[in-house]
Amino acid sequence: MMRRFLAAGFAWALLALLPGCSTSPAELNLCQRANTETKTVTSGDQRQTIVLAPIEDRRPESMRQQLGVVGRRGVLGKDSAAWVEAALIDLNGQNFRVVKSSDAQPLTGWLVKPRILQLYTSSLNVAKMATVVIELELVGPENKTSTHVYNGRIAAANWGSGEGEIENSLRKALQKCLKQMRTDLELVSREGVQTKT
Repeated sequence: MMRRFLAAGFAWALLALLPGCSTSPAELNLCQRANTETKTVTSGDQRQTIVLAPIEDRRPESMRQQLGVVGRRGVLGKDSAAWVEAALIDLNGQNFRVVKSSDAQPLTGWLVKPRILQLYTSSLNVAKMATVVIELELVGPENKTSTHVYNGRIAAANWGSGEGEIENSLRKALQKCLKQMRTDLELVSREGVQTKT
């Protein structure tokens, strides 16, 4: 009985220590797998065109490369805005396709103005969290506009504050945002822009 108690206590102590094992900054290269290809729109594609304006980063200047702290490690992420933009360019649906404003000749279709509001990681005890908050302003015919805010949050066990697990949490949080966006953009492409109240 005593051995079992000591073994359980040792296991919990080990779990508590794991997130603090490494103290050097976690440097993430989020854009290493981002798609930077220029999209060509074929004349036979009948989907609604969603034109993506340049992304606006609303985070404080000091938070654009510093993405928080996990365990005892600071998290650094170069080009996080470019990573979000690449994900938005790849966001296509059954009824719409997304193109960058520089690739849309002439500029037709719906205009989407994306803004990053939050993108960070944090931790508490043996858990790590990732948060991505993006605002989209949709501009439709006759300059009708609608603004939507999308929240992606994820919480998971923090095994060792490794770059891979931190990056994976951020990717999952972003995917939650993208899933919500795709639903709204499908609706917009079928029925037109609706203002949320």
